[in-house]
Amino acid sequence: MKAYREAFSTGNGTRGLTQEELLRRMAMVDSQYADRSSHTMVSRWESGATRPNKQRIEVFGKALDLAPTEVAGLVTLAGFDAGVEAEPGHPGAERDNPVFQSENPSMPGPAVPSQPPARIIAAQGILEELRFSVMSCLLPGLCIVGSGYLLSAAGLMDPWLPIVYVVCIVGLMLAYKFMRMRGPYALREFLSISLFFLLSTQLLQSAMTRMDNYGFYTLGEFAVKPLPYMLALTVNLVIASVAALLFQLLYNWHYVSGRGAADPLRRAITVVVPPAFLAYMSILVLSNIAVWIQFGMQVSAVSAVFIILLLLQDPTTDPPERDRRFLFYATVAVTITLTTVGAATMLAVYLVPGLPSVLPDHNLLYSWEIDYNALGYPPEEAMERLNVGYLWQAMCTFVYMVLVVGGSLIVAMFRLNSRPASITEPEVMSASTGTAANPP
Repeated sequence: MKAYREAFSTGNGTRGLTQEELLRRMAMVDSQYADRSSHTMVSRWESGATRPNKQRIEVFGKALDLAPTEVAGLVTLAGFDAGVEAEPGHPGAERDNPVFQSENPSMPGPAVPSQPPARIIAAQGILEELRFSVMSCLLPGLCIVGSGYLLSAAGLMDPWLPIVYVVCIVGLMLAYKFMRMRGPYALREFLSISLFFLLSTQLLQSAMTRMDNYGFYTLGEFAVKPLPYMLALTVNLVIASVAALLFQLLYNWHYVSGRGAADPLRRAITVVVPPAFLAYMSILVLSNIAVWIQFGMQVSAVSAVFIILLLLQDPTTDPPERDRRFLFYATVAVTITLTTVGAATMLAVYLVPGLPSVLPDHNLLYSWEIDYNALGYPPEEAMERLNVGYLWQAMCTFVYMVLVVGGSLIVAMFRLNSRPASITEPEVMSASTGTAANPP
């Protein structure tokens, strides 16, 4: 059912329906779904926590314009006989049944069709995620490498060329990733481009000094050429893609398979923290202490936002309307406060002499000597260039964190605030029988 929902063509060139949109389409077929059902019911169907009865499967098929054979297949997978109508007294005629349990304890539940072993299903899922990851970074990788070699082959030696090259690549990556942010991989692509952006804007600071954070400019005659930045951008793409792949695998384990943690907060933390930690450990090894501090603060903020986003889209998260309003206004207030503090901190660091003061001449593995003759400026000018580069890098990061990351959080909070309170399954049952689920 989830596969059909996500593959449904909306007619405007996009695919996929949200759980709320699916219920609206089902309500057009059967009006009871307009009042009695909620997105949590759809989530339980798709996770296997409950099994829809035959009548609901048929409404689902009509809502998505499925062929009769497809509906019959869903009915069979649910354990019902496709040729027999659900009887009024059948345990599944009025409400969803647990997958492995009958509504009547004296009667055995319907037979569950055989499925491939869990190991085979898990291996297929991992292979699918690997395939998506390769396709997600293949085109950007070819663009990074191809344009870098073309610029180098053209013999362009303008000192501003590396900065223009980095800006163009980051801009293209933003456009490419945001076009792919739809369907089940939206959060994954959002995390991937966020990490790539934060890593690559660090190159704007070092590019002002005609160096890169990873020391690739020391390899041969690379100074004042795009090749060091081509290698650095490729490393950033690999780090962001591997972290996004780990995020998706953990997401599938906790949210799709249903075998993860039961607590929503623990689920969200377990999905977000390992990819962020992997990205930070990569920078800890490959770069210097100035990048450690800046990227550590940035990735911590991004991780906090993604944890909140996962909590907001969790089907078990359904706060009362009063709490929703409080969360929305609190999020707006915190965002404005952090924006003000961030802008003041950025300006203070730029104006204080000697900050930042760490040149890219070492990482955790080794250190190297800076050849200022090859770079084309005296040592006394290095700190001034580094400070100007910090301002450019900080402004780009500030705009992205406020408008994109913070804006996404506020939009998610607004959607939660405007979403009608869902009806729990016991309430659905009481609505259909006319009895109170929780009598006083």
